[in-house]
Amino acid sequence: MLKHIHRLVIHPDYQGIGLGKKLLNFVSDLYYNQKYDVRLITSAKNLIYGLKNDKHWGCTFYGRMSKQTGTIQMNKTSSKERITASFKYIG
Repeated sequence: MLKHIHRLVIHPDYQGIGLGKKLLNFVSDLYYNQKYDVRLITSAKNLIYGLKNDKHWGCTFYGRMSKQTGTIQMNKTSSKERITASFKYIG
């Protein structure tokens, strides 16, 4: 079974001190111990850097998303022009 983390928001006053990563690791560890596959995709540079240097996360993709065929664009925003990274929680 899969748990996908969609959004992480930390108030600007508390960014950069590791709270977001601690929260991600705490929640992901709970699900991981229940045999869930935990993954996330982000384009946030600080989060990418933080997770790439965290032994609990494995980077499964890094770069620009290629144009997908056969999908319907729901809105005008997308990640195709931004650098994104996909991560899997490895415990």
